[in-house]
Amino acid sequence: MSAHRGPGLAALRRAVVGQRAASRRLGRHAERHRGPLAIALGAVLALGLTAVLVVPGLATGDGLSAGRPSPGDVVAPRAISYPSRLLTDEAQRVAERSVTPVYGPRDRDVAERQRDRARDVLDYARLVVANPHATSDEKATELVVVPELVSLPVRQLDSLLAMDDGALARLTAEVPRLVRLQLRTAVTPPEVPLPPAEIMAAVDPAMDGALAEVVAHLASSFIVPNTRVDEVLTAAARQSARDAVEPRVVSYAAGQIIVRAGDPVRDEHLEAMAQLGLLHRPSGLRFAVAVATLMSVLTITAGAYLLRIEPGFWERTRALALGVCLIVSCALAARLALPGHTVLPYAFPAAAVAMTLGVVTRHEVGLAAGALVAVVIGWIGGGSLEMVVYVLVGSTVGVVVLDRVERLSVFLTAGLAVAAADLAVIAGFRLAESAIDPRGAAELAAMALGHGALSAGLTALLVLAAGPLFAVTTPVQLLELARPDHPVLRRLQLSAPGTYQHSILLGNLAEAAAAAVGADVLLVRVTAHYHDIGKTVRPQLFIENQLPGQNPHDALDPASSARLLIAHVTDGEQLARRHGLPQVIIDGILEHHGTMRTEYFYQQAAKESGQADLDDSAFRYPGPRPRSRETAILMLADASEAAVRAASPRSGLELEDVLERIFRQRIVSGQLDDCNLTLRDIQRVREVFVGVLQSIYHPRIRYPEGMEPQDAADLGTGGSG
Repeated sequence: MSAHRGPGLAALRRAVVGQRAASRRLGRHAERHRGPLAIALGAVLALGLTAVLVVPGLATGDGLSAGRPSPGDVVAPRAISYPSRLLTDEAQRVAERSVTPVYGPRDRDVAERQRDRARDVLDYARLVVANPHATSDEKATELVVVPELVSLPVRQLDSLLAMDDGALARLTAEVPRLVRLQLRTAVTPPEVPLPPAEIMAAVDPAMDGALAEVVAHLASSFIVPNTRVDEVLTAAARQSARDAVEPRVVSYAAGQIIVRAGDPVRDEHLEAMAQLGLLHRPSGLRFAVAVATLMSVLTITAGAYLLRIEPGFWERTRALALGVCLIVSCALAARLALPGHTVLPYAFPAAAVAMTLGVVTRHEVGLAAGALVAVVIGWIGGGSLEMVVYVLVGSTVGVVVLDRVERLSVFLTAGLAVAAADLAVIAGFRLAESAIDPRGAAELAAMALGHGALSAGLTALLVLAAGPLFAVTTPVQLLELARPDHPVLRRLQLSAPGTYQHSILLGNLAEAAAAAVGADVLLVRVTAHYHDIGKTVRPQLFIENQLPGQNPHDALDPASSARLLIAHVTDGEQLARRHGLPQVIIDGILEHHGTMRTEYFYQQAAKESGQADLDDSAFRYPGPRPRSRETAILMLADASEAAVRAASPRSGLELEDVLERIFRQRIVSGQLDDCNLTLRDIQRVREVFVGVLQSIYHPRIRYPEGMEPQDAADLGTGGSG
């Protein structure tokens, strides 16, 4: 074999070492950029939610104003009683208007002034009436220029013009007396003008009726208020009346309609909606700082939770970007659509965010996003605890049901499960109320069914769109890749049938282990199908594709054989990228051997060189080591299946010993240091491998000489299997 040696060992070693150094530099460069990028995405999330909640004018409820028709029924989401400022103010105004003004003391000078004024006017009237040269019309014109005589009725004016001198003398004496008499008591502005009928009782009874009427009318025109309103006392009385009004309390039962669709919105409706938090929130710097603080705390808490669950999650910047876009978009849509409505929020598909992220990434990510969205929706809904619980429970149930998406029908199941959970939450909050509105309960139930249907449908659409838009791998893509007619798998079947059978078997083995430890079952199985596609470049170099007695490695030196075997990893990466396979599949191709050493060829090279401590850099896979549970399980499954197939253990104990050696070797060499498999997970994976591999490579018994397997089966000792 030494006569057919390929490139020198030193040259190979230098090439591999240089390649790995470059790979490490690129990895460190990427990590340096991914950390700040993840922090920046967290800041975008916190600031985006703050902007949605703080910026005024985003909510449709901001446009509601008194006098405009309501766009829909506004229903109280919860029971509430509050002192109405509007109704209390109106009652206080009514009480204030009912207070009679308080007047000051009578002005005694008014009586004397008005008596003198009456004498002067009547003396003028006597002169006009006694003028022998003027006609009646001319006399009437001269009289009505006097303010007190303007309002004198025509009949009384005619009587005045027809009086003789004796009647005028009596009138001139009687009217001033009556004026002075009436003004001896307090006369307020509302009492003026004083009705002539009230003055008639004080007229000299000796006067005939016609003259008495003229006297009464003339005296009435000279009566003026002789007291003024005391503004200080009146204001005090009105304030006492306002203070005596009890606050008007308004109550709404949960589900009671505040204003119906199409009815004009009144101020009291707006007041009730403000009390229930159905209108926009206040604004201002302090409010913005408060919201920003809360959103930052929620974002940091969610990030810490995800880092605790999966330390490497911060490196998945595309998934993080998807989560930020979905959460902020959901908050913006809720802010635009929900304020001013009470029933509509129950149909808003908020659970779709958590369900989508649970499907596309991990269910823990979906749960964290669901909790964050629930708080935001509850905030928009006026701090409703019911809405927070409603969204949180629906999101959690949806994520749990969609934990494994291997058929599209699971979205229908998830929608029904979300609707059932929503109905349970509604019932839990409504049964505690003293009175139940059947119509309101029916509307909420319909909205819950709508929430489930809309969330499931929107999740399906988002899962389909997430792949091409954010370059993340979705279960739908994995289901497509799992089809055996995929071009890459077809090539594997035709050019490397042994490797294809190994990949299918490995998929079943890894899938069982992934299910046992809660890893992504579908991802593990599909990655197993593609992990060795690089072997299609030179399939004859791998034993599962060789015919008996035809091993090309017999003509190669150990270093060349190792290089060609190791190349199936990089060949697989190139083939995967050429066919547009997702990055998670490429990660499985690169990581399923980690940085392990091709032990057989290394030992052979050490033996030939006579060096016990031969540099092994040319005999190691380029890696990286597994960075997720899924690729770690794939590594263990690949090594375990190959070792058991090669060792052909004759008993269950021998099989367990083989697996124990494989697992110990991977742990001691640090191959599992970068993934988040716990020791308990590793133990569980080994137990699953033992069970599955025993059923596949079960030990065959040695039959007594001359006995056929069927004879042994008839004797109850087992068959050939």
